[in-house]
Amino acid sequence: MNNKFFKFSENYANVIKHLDDKQAGQYVKAISDYAFEGKTYAGKDTAVKTAFTLTKQMIDDEKFYREKGRLGGQKIAERKRETEEENPILKSVIGTVIASELLSGMLGKQDEEPTFEKSDH
Repeated sequence: MNNKFFKFSENYANVIKHLDDKQAGQYVKAISDYAFEGKTYAGKDTAVKTAFTLTKQMIDDEKFYREKGRLGGQKIAERKRETEEENPILKSVIGTVIASELLSGMLGKQDEEPTFEKSDH
């Protein structure tokens, strides 16, 4: 499974409280083996096997949602990178258009004949 850690939830601790010391040790080893090595519980103790089966599903769900979150984060980061790459080009184009319009306006006014207003005085 290539995990370096897994969440040890309060639910796991509650399960341990209902097991004797030997079963609790087997349970902790079983969930650790599964979380880190992908090994399922092969023992014969039905209490440990039942607890492990329920915990296994929680570990699988956690892994599934962690992976979905990772993929979602990658997509968001990719969109952000694309937007950042597009923005300088867009800003450059907009800046060029604005500068062009300003220059055209200024140069266009120079070609026009000056107009004088008549004063009443």
